[in-house]
Amino acid sequence: MSYFAALLVPAGRSWTSREADLEGMESLDDLVDTVRDRVDGSTGLVLLEREDEWFALVRVDGEDDARVFVSDLPAARSSTYGPVFADPDVWADAGSLRAAGLVGPGFEEAFGGGDDYEEPASVADEDGPKLAEVPWAGDLSLLEDLGVGGESLKAIVEADADDPARALGELGERVGFLDLLETLR
Repeated sequence: MSYFAALLVPAGRSWTSREADLEGMESLDDLVDTVRDRVDGSTGLVLLEREDEWFALVRVDGEDDARVFVSDLPAARSSTYGPVFADPDVWADAGSLRAAGLVGPGFEEAFGGGDDYEEPASVADEDGPKLAEVPWAGDLSLLEDLGVGGESLKAIVEADADDPARALGELGERVGFLDLLETLR
């Protein structure tokens, strides 16, 4: 299985790609710095994909904090790009783990809660969704201004959970980068 990585930049109603070495990133901060160097203050959208396993979107808007979404966080964390997805604060801040009921038993072990980690009062009960059942994580609203709201993103990812490339293609079609994605692949 192979990896695919691309840096896309919106250009009006279309998208362009920028060359960037996205391999060997040691952290999300490294990836964000690379994007900022290549997009000169505009929006950059990084697409990362592990064939047949997962995809991730990392959006960088100027100097704002990066927004991240990944279709299968456990798989992405155990991949070559794992260091990009290693910071548990990214997932807690995005709120998706809590929204999906994923903060709960096993969260500390799976995401490195550390010595000062405290289980939130709103933890899902034992009957709530488990990480293996709802593996996506991140900011569901990162494509909202581009026409794909959070519920739509979630529905696409869950409908095509067994085919992340198809899900990424569906997002590309809705947002407008599908032709460029197909050319780059």
